[in-house]
Amino acid sequence: GFGAILILIGGFFMLVNLDIITGRIWLYFWPLLIIAAGLWIILKPRFKPCQAKAPEIKEKDLDAFIIFSGIKRRFNTPEFRGGKATALFGGIDLDFTQAALADNKATIELTAIFGGIEVLVPSDWEVVVDSSSIFGAVEDKHKAVPPAETKATLFIRATAMFGGIEIK
Repeated sequence: GFGAILILIGGFFMLVNLDIITGRIWLYFWPLLIIAAGLWIILKPRFKPCQAKAPEIKEKDLDAFIIFSGIKRRFNTPEFRGGKATALFGGIDLDFTQAALADNKATIELTAIFGGIEVLVPSDWEVVVDSSSIFGAVEDKHKAVPPAETKATLFIRATAMFGGIEIK
């Protein structure tokens, strides 16, 4: 695998330093190395079939990791359980307005690093936010409802580093 490639490259440099390989081999080494790496990337899936099964995606769970892109996700499940969402140089929009919480409680962990996360929550949910931010902001703009009228509680652990998390 990758270790064998590193051994071959190290062996090549050792042969050059011992003057066993001389001449203009340097002119051909780097292009051949790039071509070999490209062929390895292209042909590798053919030699080793995928044996692992992809995990089942369930609407009642949240598991999002975004890098340099964005997603919008609307939850319609009657039993949302919680989960994690991380935005790294990207954006995530989560809409829970059509969802209900399993056992009337759920916890989500949100992390925004040089990115942003926006969470839409139904007005009859209580939102409890535990946040920390470094050169970022976590804003809870959710309209508070009297405790007697709340149906469910959503606990949010939010971390923002050079990014923002907004709860509406």
